[in-house]
Order: sequence, then C-alpha cells, then structure tokens
Amino acid sequence: MAWKAKADSDFTAARDLLKIKSSSTDAICFHCQQAVEKYLKAMLIFHGMEFPRTHDLSVLAEMLSAKQREIVEFREKFSMLTSYAVDVRYPDDEPIPGSNEAKQAFKCAKTIKNIFNKTIKAKKDI
Repeated sequence: MAWKAKADSDFTAARDLLKIKSSSTDAICFHCQQAVEKYLKAMLIFHGMEFPRTHDLSVLAEMLSAKQREIVEFREKFSMLTSYAVDVRYPDDEPIPGSNEAKQAFKCAKTIKNIFNKTIKAKKDI
C-alpha cells in the first residue's frame, strides 16, 4: 500500500531525527504530522472510503470514527499535530516546538502506526 510506505518513510525520518541530540524539533514534528496524516489516509482507503485533500487530522479522524473508534481519543493531539503540517515549515511568529513537543508528536505517530498495523493484521486474520 503506497500510503503506508510514505507514512513509514515519514515515521522513520522522525524517529531518526529524534536520535540526534541537536536535531531540529520542527522537522521532527513535521514528519510526525505527515506520518499520522498518511496512516489515517491509508486506513480510510483500507475501509473503502474517499477523503478530501487536507492536512487537517481532525477531519480525517472524524471520517474514520465509525470504523476506528480508538482514533477519537486523539482529537486533542490531532489539533496540535495539524499545526505542524504547515506552520513549522515557514518562518513566522509561531514558536518552534521544543523537545518535549517533538517527543509527544512522535509518541502519537507511533500509536497511530500501531493502530494501523493492528487494523491491517486483524483483516488478514479473518
């Protein structure tokens, strides 16, 4: 699945950047947002659902809520992550996320990745 491969690539980039002490936390947060966005879109495809062209994770999660109830728990985190899709990529008055925010973003991305993998595995086991 192409969306999963792209999500895995962003997840790996975020994970590897986290290992570097002086790493750019904005880049980590961006890759975490991208990974989550692509895992959510992959889940929508898996469930046979079309999705709009958006970076808004809350929109994608709402669409998935009937099929993937556990996704609803992340609404608050999705709001934060969504801001990393664009805001952290350009110089602005927005503060750069700190290392704690980067770690939280990665934790969320890892959880969504695990939910995606369990969803795919459950279908294979049927």
